[in-house]
Amino acid sequence: MIRIVFLISSLQRGGAEKQLTLLVRGLDHAKFHCSVVTTYDGGELAHELDDLENVEVLSLGKGGRSDSVRALIQLVRLIRSLKPDIVHGYLDSSNVLALVVGKPLRTQVVWGVRASSLDSIQLDFASRCYRRLGALLSSQVDLVIANSRAGRTYVTSLGYPPERVITIPNGFEVDRFAPDPLARLRARSTWGIGADDVVVGLVARLDPIKDHPTFLRAAALLLQRMPGITFVCVGGGGSSQYEHELKELARDLAIDERVIWAGETTDMQAAHNALDVASLVSTSEGFANAVGEAMACGVPCVVTDVGDSAEIVGDTGIVIPRGDPNALCDAWYTMLTYSSDERTAMGIKARRRIQEHFSVAALAENTSRALMALVHDS
Repeated sequence: MIRIVFLISSLQRGGAEKQLTLLVRGLDHAKFHCSVVTTYDGGELAHELDDLENVEVLSLGKGGRSDSVRALIQLVRLIRSLKPDIVHGYLDSSNVLALVVGKPLRTQVVWGVRASSLDSIQLDFASRCYRRLGALLSSQVDLVIANSRAGRTYVTSLGYPPERVITIPNGFEVDRFAPDPLARLRARSTWGIGADDVVVGLVARLDPIKDHPTFLRAAALLLQRMPGITFVCVGGGGSSQYEHELKELARDLAIDERVIWAGETTDMQAAHNALDVASLVSTSEGFANAVGEAMACGVPCVVTDVGDSAEIVGDTGIVIPRGDPNALCDAWYTMLTYSSDERTAMGIKARRRIQEHFSVAALAENTSRALMALVHDS
């Protein structure tokens, strides 16, 4: 049996954290013993790993920065006791830790990177330091797994050795994210939207990189051509100042009565199902989970040509340049002038693409193959 230690800061709800829990659940537990070690206590996603054979979740219980030395010493002792074949980091800081504790113990070290061409100036100081340190240390790592082709291109441009970087895309829960008329009505009722209203949505945290201003400006343009459309922004997490600026922009564009700010939700399957057209307007992206989830729910997507978004959508949606409200408006208009049957057929095609190329089973199979080859070749 191959023993793996996965290192990650926490199992709070997030894209990387969710993908890690899906991977651990999907691996063959007769072949892999998985210890998921978090730097900080807590995290609601930890419960998704409860009661799995050969899976354990452990925490270093780190406090503030003053607790770093104690936590590092505890991590070294823990890794020694677990005697893993592989130490697998997730995200920049945990990747560095995986190398620091793994190499002296002669284990195989794997890094999981989810970076894209995001300008480092948008990262805080600590994150920039870890990003730079990762580039300097990457030659000492046995394998780097990027979750997107764009991410692979980005990290190799930073100096990561190309021969050690592979791409394994995210996986989606196609049983959970599926067309569901009742879930559609549930979300629409919560938002105060009628069953037959036409709804265009953006599922994204309130962050400048998600480019809500372009979404709002395109909405204003589309409403001049199709006055009855409702626009929904699902997601939170941004600063109150930025949220205020976005709502002020909607008022300035005279569309505030047609825009619903739905905020965060734990019922993402219902949120995606409630849309007639889903949107991604990010200016930078690696692998967009929101796009894959919407497609799995049978919702056609309009996406900007960033990261692997065009690869995810394929021929099941429309790809446009980033930062172009006119192109976004035209794409929405094209999709909304399709007949209901045509949009349904497009949604069915989108779901099939996720099932065939981006399922959790594919994520687990591809990762399993890479990790087993790493151990057997060492």
